[in-house]
Amino acid sequence: MVLHGFMEKRSPKSPYAWQRRWLSLRKSFGGGFPAMYISWHKDYASPPKCRMPLNEVVSVQLSDTTPVTVAGDGKTYLVNDENLSKVRRRSCEFSLLTKARRFNFRTASLFEAVIEAAFLVANADGVFDEAEQTTFETVVSEACKNSVQQADLSALVADLREQLDEDGAAHRISMVAQVVSEGEHKLEVLRIAALMAHISGGVDDSERKLMDDLAQQFGLDQQAVDTALQQAQLALGR
Repeated sequence: MVLHGFMEKRSPKSPYAWQRRWLSLRKSFGGGFPAMYISWHKDYASPPKCRMPLNEVVSVQLSDTTPVTVAGDGKTYLVNDENLSKVRRRSCEFSLLTKARRFNFRTASLFEAVIEAAFLVANADGVFDEAEQTTFETVVSEACKNSVQQADLSALVADLREQLDEDGAAHRISMVAQVVSEGEHKLEVLRIAALMAHISGGVDDSERKLMDDLAQQFGLDQQAVDTALQQAQLALGR
């Protein structure tokens, strides 16, 4: 394996939601000659959902306005993230065009980890009814400054629900922790999760335990959770 990590792939099916996938770039020696190929998986431990040789890629196209520069090799794109907001940092959308079809990807960002953490808190007690979904969507809209369309939100909820049902909360918590590496970003994820807990009717034992588990995966102690809950409470004027 040469490179690996989380990215997001747009689903080819309506409503074309973004789905977090584990991508790997590998070298194959099939036929006696080395060749590079990309494969993507649901997560790092699951079997590949697709495998694409790099020699089938006709071109790479940037699909958004994220500021980038071209590296010295004339081929590599570098994301200039100094002026990006926290929720968009290191997020860049691009397309791989083959002779057969187009594959759309974007780099995994803090935004997706924030949203999944809030979703896990909302589902901590095993109930995610219409009122809680409305509350969750309100938190998401506030976190991304109302830049996410309703159709995208509905698709996001469906994708997160499917992942949670299939994997369980403990595994999804570990997946969030895999994405978030910087200290300040870990605290930001906890703050939004705490906000979700407070808004959805107060912090119960199941929500507190989930946040403690998340903090443990981040390498943080329970004091970080206490601080996040206090900051959310102050932000809500309670």
